[in-house]
Amino acid sequence: MLFIKREFFKSLTVIFSHTRIIGQNISLLCLLLLITSCRTNEKEAQNKEAERLIEKAKIFINTSTNEVKNNDSILYYTNKAYAIAEKTKNKALQGRCFINFAGRYSKQGEYKKAEKEYFKSIELFKEANNKEGTALAQLNLGIIYSNLKEYYNSIKYCLLAAKFYEKEDQKKYYFTILVLAQNYRIIEDYDSAKKYYNIYKENILQTNSYLEIGQYYLGYAAVLENSGSNPDSIIYNYNKAMSFSIKSKNKSNLVVAYCRLAVYYCLKNDFKNAAKNIDACSKLENDPEVLNKKEIYLAKCIFYSSTDNVELAEKNGRKALEYTEESDDVNRKNIYLSLASIYHRHNMNDKAYEMFSLSDQYNSIVNNKANLDRIQNLKNKYEHDQSVRDIHSLKQKNTIQSLLLIIAGILLVFIIIITIILLNRRKLKAKSKLDEEIRKQQEINIAEVIKAEELERRRIAEHLHDGVGAGISAAILNVSVLNDIQEIDPQELHVKNKNILHQLRTVYDDLRTISHQMMPNSLIKAGLPNSLKEFVNSVDNNKLEVSLYIHGLEARFNESVELIVYRAIQEIVTNVIKHANASKLKIELIKDPEGLHIMIEDNGIGFDKAAINDQNGIGIQNMISKIEFLNGTIDFDTSIGKGSLVVIYLPLFD
Repeated sequence: MLFIKREFFKSLTVIFSHTRIIGQNISLLCLLLLITSCRTNEKEAQNKEAERLIEKAKIFINTSTNEVKNNDSILYYTNKAYAIAEKTKNKALQGRCFINFAGRYSKQGEYKKAEKEYFKSIELFKEANNKEGTALAQLNLGIIYSNLKEYYNSIKYCLLAAKFYEKEDQKKYYFTILVLAQNYRIIEDYDSAKKYYNIYKENILQTNSYLEIGQYYLGYAAVLENSGSNPDSIIYNYNKAMSFSIKSKNKSNLVVAYCRLAVYYCLKNDFKNAAKNIDACSKLENDPEVLNKKEIYLAKCIFYSSTDNVELAEKNGRKALEYTEESDDVNRKNIYLSLASIYHRHNMNDKAYEMFSLSDQYNSIVNNKANLDRIQNLKNKYEHDQSVRDIHSLKQKNTIQSLLLIIAGILLVFIIIITIILLNRRKLKAKSKLDEEIRKQQEINIAEVIKAEELERRRIAEHLHDGVGAGISAAILNVSVLNDIQEIDPQELHVKNKNILHQLRTVYDDLRTISHQMMPNSLIKAGLPNSLKEFVNSVDNNKLEVSLYIHGLEARFNESVELIVYRAIQEIVTNVIKHANASKLKIELIKDPEGLHIMIEDNGIGFDKAAINDQNGIGIQNMISKIEFLNGTIDFDTSIGKGSLVVIYLPLFD
């Protein structure tokens, strides 16, 4: 009992100790969360400041002027933003800073340096898993490669950007499509150029932007022109470009449309319409907004050459040469060829020869460059195709890996399901087996109880037959004898009556004893504790000193349970009195939340535990069967010469 109390108080101490530790941990956790929240807010504020500086730098990048002051401002604000982004470890903001650095180099025409900065930004955006930033850097890199005339690389990065923008940003998507169309036109992949111009057309016709529609028709007409399409189709698209350029008031695009229309009308010998477009060009010749004057003078040279006006053809040809860069071999060749043609038609052979020679010279340069360009384009195309193949191969590998992972996942799920089913089946089998064992045990217990009850009935029957029956038979016999005697001495009659009365009292006492053994009267009226006290008090203290300790038995049990407990204690005490030769006997009954604990200990001679299973020990077997019937346990701790201890446990019951 003292041991149980000590353990209880120990458990309480541990619980209170753990509660205090948990409370301290919760306080520490709250403090950490508060510190983390403050740091997060500070970090967010720093990142917002970095974004503000990046946007401020972009204002200077987007200005048309290329002053040193603007470039210094770009560098100043972007460096400040980068320092903050590096401190907060924000890879996406660092990537945006490198886009600004690249924009600064691009503004200065240093495209190779810009290329390096864009690659750094792409790397940072990928680390941050920022797909939008990656796409923006890829688009800008595509434009840089267009400026570097590395058209296949430009196409590669524009395609990557277009894949993202198609779903996320329609405006940037169609701008990327326009860059792709222009690149394909330059590398003479006219089918792809037409495809992308037509995709671009779907968008710009919905926007009602005259400028963008005019640019579309101008670019598409150039594709048709370079691919050798029907002149009527080319003229139709240049007329469309002219119409929308007038509406958008874009004079540069308008001049290109007038000039190309004039040339194509000359090719069709429609000099009337050609003249109209030449006149329209001439009106814009001195306009400060028109920068492509070369186009005007070249168109006038071709027109006057076609109409045999040598003086004006020569004059405009010379002016076209002034506005044509030395490196522009194609236009120089065309100008010299136009002049050579008109000189030849007017028998100005010396000048014609000179112009043909110059034209042939530039034609050789053009052809050489064309061959070099073709070689370079083939090389770029091979690298591009190889890159596409590598990407396709990588996608296939990724697809295969994904499929393998999916298959592995399905197999794993299947294995888990099979395992769960098998475990459940095993559990069900184990439960079924346990239920069967419980059922069998219950049958055994019931059989034992029935057997015990039958033995009890037999014992009672024997007592009734041998004791009560014999006493009643003797009394009946004595009464019969008295009835047969005619005359009897009063003294003798008194003695015989006294004997008969004694026999009847003996029978009555035997019946009371049997009745008390079956169900003690005190147990019915006063309950288990009082009936046990009464039983213990009936034991002769001179022969056996008995101590009884009862705790927690304030409430009564079921009558059957009380009777079984009483009978068990009675049986054990009776055996101690009869066989143990003990001087002391200690009985303890303790009820706790788990159940009822009974301990009976004596200092007698003990006994051999093997004798418990002996058929002669009917009373003990009876007791064991009834306790097991209540799902209880009984243990014997004894050996010969060392006393005995009997421990009974009965689980909680109503």
